[in-house]
Amino acid sequence: MNEIKDLELALNKLGYAKKIFIVCHSFGGFYAALFTYRNINKVKGVVAIDIVTPCFFTKDWTEGFIKTLSKDELESIKKDKPGWYYSIMNLPVNSVYMQDKFFTSKTPLTMIRAENIMDIIHENEKEQWIDCCKAIGSMPNHSYVVAKNADHHVWQKNPQVVIDEVSKLYKQVEGE
Repeated sequence: MNEIKDLELALNKLGYAKKIFIVCHSFGGFYAALFTYRNINKVKGVVAIDIVTPCFFTKDWTEGFIKTLSKDELESIKKDKPGWYYSIMNLPVNSVYMQDKFFTSKTPLTMIRAENIMDIIHENEKEQWIDCCKAIGSMPNHSYVVAKNADHHVWQKNPQVVIDEVSKLYKQVEGE
């Protein structure tokens, strides 16, 4: 929550308080969703690139994911990427908090999902992951795009789909 309050403060101080267009990726989906929830009339559109979704990243799933990380992996993450470490450790609580604060059809949104699904999602979970992404992208005022031949870092393997979708949604909402 502090990250969102800091972002709101910074945007206001910089003079970006009225019309916001968001492009987010991965865990940034939670941040973007919460920012949009708190600023529904300011956010004109969102392009979400292979984001964390509360319909998949539930409390149970995130607790299970954390248990798959070894003590050495967690210590390494804590040492090298402390912000990421605390995000991981707070993921179960954050996933519960975000259940009723995720994107709604009030905000135009393009959901871009990588064709090659993240390794942290197991084979028997992939269909559920796809269904969650489709559910968000199929809401009224939203669209769903699969980035062919791309992995989680979509813009590296298929930058054109990111450019096209950001441009398309921005043109759609720029006059609002």
